[in-house]
Amino acid sequence: GRPMSVRALTMQRACGRPLSLSVISHETASMLCGITIIREQRSFFSSNPSASGRLYDTHRPTSCLQKGILATGSAFLALSDPSRADMVAVLGDTTGHMFLKRILEKMKAEESGRKIIAEKPSLSSHLLSIDPSDMPPGSLGEAYFNWMASHGFSATERPVVQFVDDAELAYVLQRYREVHDIWHVLSNLNVSVEEEIAVKWLELVQTGLPVCALSAFVGPVRLSLG
Repeated sequence: GRPMSVRALTMQRACGRPLSLSVISHETASMLCGITIIREQRSFFSSNPSASGRLYDTHRPTSCLQKGILATGSAFLALSDPSRADMVAVLGDTTGHMFLKRILEKMKAEESGRKIIAEKPSLSSHLLSIDPSDMPPGSLGEAYFNWMASHGFSATERPVVQFVDDAELAYVLQRYREVHDIWHVLSNLNVSVEEEIAVKWLELVQTGLPVCALSAFVGPVRLSLG
């Protein structure tokens, strides 16, 4: 199968599972769900809607039935192997509509939020353009870049949104994914299974997203079962 990211390998080691353990390969699951994991960050909210009904570059229009199938399949695979960021992403795409609307409404209630939604800046692309050595000592930027470097992570590892049928909601979900590592830095939590669960609880309180609830509630059960 395709080489796994450093984050996926770290999660599997933290779970104490053999690195070769995989019920379904990345290629098989990708063909099943039609998903793509980006390795090079790009802005996918800049394109005009196409004749095919796409609302942004990475959009894959789907029916309610198709979303239900994707949600069920991705939930099963994500529970079977929590390191599958691609499956977790599909689950987030297909289950968060109502909660994303609430987040969007709160953002639009503030001037700064309205500006972010209007401009749709890519946080990951911006981070890639920054020289970490330019960060002031003791700043959040310095702490973030040091944390990312210490774990061998990259801002480009986040899966793109594909199955959200609204460009603004898709951007909100993408931004949620892009700030995940910043939560780790702010909360001083590492990447062990227990600490990832703690971060998911923080995200659940902030967003209410079902995909956060799945990790927050099911993660401890998996740990207790060994």
